[in-house]
Amino acid sequence: MRLIDVLFPTPVNTWQKELCLQLMAFVKNLLKILNGGLNFKDNFDGSIVEIIIAAAGAEVSIDNIYKSKIPEGYIVIKQNSGGTLYASNTWTETTLFFTATQPGTYKLLIF
Repeated sequence: MRLIDVLFPTPVNTWQKELCLQLMAFVKNLLKILNGGLNFKDNFDGSIVEIIIAAAGAEVSIDNIYKSKIPEGYIVIKQNSGGTLYASNTWTETTLFFTATQPGTYKLLIF
């Protein structure tokens, strides 16, 4: 049995047939968007930044992307070392602080 048959069974009358056709078109468009159109940059309130930690435990500060509020958090989306990146100091409305357990380049999504 196909998933489409479960979600949209054979319609009994005209309005059900039209509803099924509209819903199938909606689902196809939604899948097209989800499978190829969403990306962090265009769809989320955040910024992708790259920071370099020169030595284990060295603190790096970067400008706060928001300027008027403190970000909620960050996600490491790429790194070239096996280290763990963490916020090393209290963030302010102007500056964010990071350090890592190993030197490396870390790409972050800050949100």
